Amino acid sequence: MVLFKRTRARNYHQRQDVRRYVALGGAAVLLLLFIILLVGKQNADRALAGNREIMAVGVQSNVNQALRQFDGFERRSSDDIPELFTQMRRYLYAASALNRALVQSYGETYSVYGGDSFDAVVRIMDEYELILSSGKSVESIRATLVQHMGEMETALSARFASDGLVLPKTASQTPGQ
Repeated sequence: MVLFKRTRARNYHQRQDVRRYVALGGAAVLLLLFIILLVGKQNADRALAGNREIMAVGVQSNVNQALRQFDGFERRSSDDIPELFTQMRRYLYAASALNRALVQSYGETYSVYGGDSFDAVVRIMDEYELILSSGKSVESIRATLVQHMGEMETALSARFASDGLVLPKTASQTPGQ
């Protein structure tokens, strides 16, 4: 028994609506893929920023350790100076290596110190030990070392925000510079 009789014959050709739905589905898939890639890029950028901060904190920590070793410099006897300088060199070399890695990875903007700062302090320590071992007066080289370490401490406080995060060099400069 036939309840309904078809008035038109069936059309077995592909209709225009199907093409439209396929195009909209493809656009939706592309949009979804774009959103996934954008979220992935944001996560990667966040991870890079975290790594930059970890490296900068490593530089800060090593320089702070060198400065804390240096704090008792005036009260040390001449016999303790080589041991003190050895400890300071270790921290300064670690800070220098991390600083070079920061520069190579993120550019000169995120360098905590110029490369000459560490080298200058190490050269002064070498000269100090040489003069000390020769038995000459070390007062002039001592003043130079104290001055360089003071500059290093000033630069350290200028490059880090109150929360301990490294500031880009452009952020630490005043507008007139």
